Amino acid sequence: MSFLISKNRMSFQADDKAKSRKLTSSTQEVIGRGTSHVLDEVTYDAADKIHHVTFQFRAYFPALASSDLPSHFSVRINDGFAEPCTHTLRDYCVLGSAHVSCNEPITKIEFAVSAKADKHFTLPAGSAIHYGAQPNESTPTDGAIASPPAIATRFDGLPHTLDAAVIHPEHPDVLMGFKGDAIHYQSIASEAVHTTTGSIAATFPEVTGTVKYAFRSSQKGVNSDGDSIYWQLYIYNTNLDYFRYEWAGGAIDNYTFLATANHSWKDYTAQGEGWQLVFKDDSGVQKVDAAGNTGNFQPYGPGTSLYPTLPNTAPVTAVVNDQVNNRVIAMIGDTMYSLTGSPSNTVTETWTYG
Repeated sequence: MSFLISKNRMSFQADDKAKSRKLTSSTQEVIGRGTSHVLDEVTYDAADKIHHVTFQFRAYFPALASSDLPSHFSVRINDGFAEPCTHTLRDYCVLGSAHVSCNEPITKIEFAVSAKADKHFTLPAGSAIHYGAQPNESTPTDGAIASPPAIATRFDGLPHTLDAAVIHPEHPDVLMGFKGDAIHYQSIASEAVHTTTGSIAATFPEVTGTVKYAFRSSQKGVNSDGDSIYWQLYIYNTNLDYFRYEWAGGAIDNYTFLATANHSWKDYTAQGEGWQLVFKDDSGVQKVDAAGNTGNFQPYGPGTSLYPTLPNTAPVTAVVNDQVNNRVIAMIGDTMYSLTGSPSNTVTETWTYG
């Protein structure tokens, strides 16, 4: 639409690209079951460069019950696919709409009604359908599609929502992520895959059930870089049976089985080495033993003083004590959180992984 203004005169010119029509039927018509019938069509000139149209209608069918109404109404653009309208159906009346779009200029919109697959649709005499088609843009201008955010590449290849994670007993730079039967080996320094994915069944054949959490234990000294190294690895299943192994040297997956027993009181969702940190789900409330091996589990997350920016709507499922970088890494879903220990108890960095 436009206004024309000149000296002592103003005129209004309607936008003739908007269409509004009332269709009526003076006689009864029957549309065969399983077929569609074009009621009317709207045409535009390609030079109009119309790409988006809001289409709406209201149909009145006198004395027609809901069970006798048609299957649906639809619109078809440029002889392409027919798009069903969104409907509200009541006795006698149908209220519907559709939003149609096309990369090419829209030159034709067909408005059609479809009978049910198993029943003819009888259009009563005196029916009336009022529809409107409103283009909702001016002549389009060119532009580029915005680039999406970069795909996360940190710890690429490590599955989300791990069952457990632990740092290798004698390789402080290697994180072992447990998911199902797989063991994923990742470098903490490069955040890339360290070596080929292994198998729990092959590496730890004594483990039964589903792995719940794991941690390394029994420090035996430091390596040539001054990083702590350990003797043993504990793996707990969901029954809280533990399986204790000692790394036997050589290959990264070479372990000796030592013992198994049950620790029913250690119902944790994740535990880091040296008890830094320990997480549990207490009847749906996520808690942490921030001091380590005290049994004093306190709620954490928003509204608390313990890790107030660490989400608490889902459990921490894996945690490792990264002593090389002096941090604790906690994992929830597809996100890693770098945590400090006591007494600061804060989240220092967050990133999406995998």
